[in-house]
This record gives sequence, C-alpha cells and structure tokens, in this order.
Amino acid sequence: MKRYWVIGGEFTDMSFTAIQPGKSLEALGPFLTEADAYRAWNERARATMDDCQSRYFLVDGDEPGRPD
Repeated sequence: MKRYWVIGGEFTDMSFTAIQPGKSLEALGPFLTEADAYRAWNERARATMDDCQSRYFLVDGDEPGRPD
C-alpha cells in the first residue's frame, strides 16, 4: 500500500537543500491517501507562507525523505 508524507521545514537559503542549524526536518504522516497528505501540506505551507526559507513537499513512499 502506498503511503504519503509531508516533509519540510526551515532551510538555510532558497535552494532548499539544507535545514537551518538548530532546526530539524519535519515529517508529517504517513497518510493513506494523497488527498489527506495534500490537505496536511496545504495547512502547513499556509502556516509558513510568510517565511521565504520554509518549504514543504508532498512525497510518496515507505520512508520520508526529501525529493530530488
């Protein structure tokens, strides 16, 4: 069964490749449907929309990880 995750957090810059020192990568899930994961992503992304260095991704798989 496919599972979905929302991952992200506050990054060091807008390349979104390294998490800000002292912060950790957030992982929400797993969600059983893409629609549920999308709702969680939308809520988290909107909560941080004023922070240009925060970004969240919706990914599928068994373990959360940052997409390429």
